[in-house]
Amino acid sequence: TDFAPVAHVANFQFGLSVNASHPAKSVSELVAWFKTHPAQANFGSPAPGSLPHFFGVMLARGAGLDLVHVPFTGGGPALQSTVSGHTPLTFAALPPAIPLVKEGRLRALAVVGPERVSALPDVPTMAEAGTPGFDAQTLLLVLAPAGTPKALIELLHKEITKTLREPEILQKFDVLGFTPVGSTPEQTAKRIESELAMWAKIVRDANLQQQP
Repeated sequence: TDFAPVAHVANFQFGLSVNASHPAKSVSELVAWFKTHPAQANFGSPAPGSLPHFFGVMLARGAGLDLVHVPFTGGGPALQSTVSGHTPLTFAALPPAIPLVKEGRLRALAVVGPERVSALPDVPTMAEAGTPGFDAQTLLLVLAPAGTPKALIELLHKEITKTLREPEILQKFDVLGFTPVGSTPEQTAKRIESELAMWAKIVRDANLQQQP
């Protein structure tokens, strides 16, 4: 009730990534490795309650693993911990992870979303890797304060969608692993509602508790 949706600009996905020297070359190999190395069964995330935290919980529940959550103070430290080999697994946002994958410092085993990304065409989705149920993306939204005049919201939406048709913007999105959307304010509001319901169910099912 505090915001008025303007536009769902784009989505970006996360990748299930391991250190480049890790023996696992696929999600199934990683799951098998965790089962034979329970003392090293952990994963890093930017913070408790972050999407990578939820993804780790979903992987553990789906694969029958006992994964220890290692929270960091942000996505950068969590990613660097996996790059350096301290935490074997992280679900990293693709924009900062893609350069590390291409440099050979990180290995992406799967992307968390409904389809592959053009920046990493050889990396399968979690469903293709044999782990369904990971149809999740990060939403990039434009929101205005509640009560913003409808005419202004419509103008903002029109300008945003026009920008999303510019070739240089689309090219930059492609490099970063972003997928342009451009939904209407009404469609954006419905998507927010569905996302809140989906993640609330995951929190309840996994009995995740807010940490002090």
